[in-house]
Amino acid sequence: MQSTLSISESILWLFFTLVSLGLACWLARRPKRTIVGIILGALLGLALMSIASVLTGFLGSVLPLGQIDFWLSSLTAQI
Repeated sequence: MQSTLSISESILWLFFTLVSLGLACWLARRPKRTIVGIILGALLGLALMSIASVLTGFLGSVLPLGQIDFWLSSLTAQI
């Protein structure tokens, strides 16, 4: 199975996912009742991860990520 994501898109997706999970964990610790924190954290995590996927797809169609990947591979080949 071959992935259609470029290296740059994968890095963007990973960054946005980590930020989403961090915010969800932070929000889950805020309320006084545990169940409220779990529900809020889970809902925020799902919403932010969905937004992160959409944002990564949008940036993948706007930015020349294929060209950026080519430049990155050219730079690492010289090292």
